[in-house]
Amino acid sequence: MADMTLREWINNGGSIRQIQQAAGVHYVTAWKWASSRKIPSWKHIPAIERATNGAVTAADFVPQQGDAA
Repeated sequence: MADMTLREWINNGGSIRQIQQAAGVHYVTAWKWASSRKIPSWKHIPAIERATNGAVTAADFVPQQGDAA
């Protein structure tokens, strides 16, 4: 698994709780990341990458050209 959004990763068997615990944030914060309501800070990206075994990376939080802002 590689190059997917956090939501896709969760839909494929991951959990918000895993992200929350790995990043050391409140559950609601991790939920906001997964639902694209908030972008994680740079200090949390490495924890997300580790928790997802590299399936979700910093690039997955950067809007791609043509995406709605």
